[in-house]
Amino acid sequence: MPSSFFSEWKRGKMMPKADKLQILADYFGVPLDYFLKE
Repeated sequence: MPSSFFSEWKRGKMMPKADKLQILADYFGVPLDYFLKE
């Protein structure tokens, strides 16, 4: 994933789709809910 993906997500300009979040959750070994908490 490009670095712009993370910077736009961090700044609140976009929210990744569920399939991308699942890839990240699997990679980091955390539940999907981890990325949905504020």
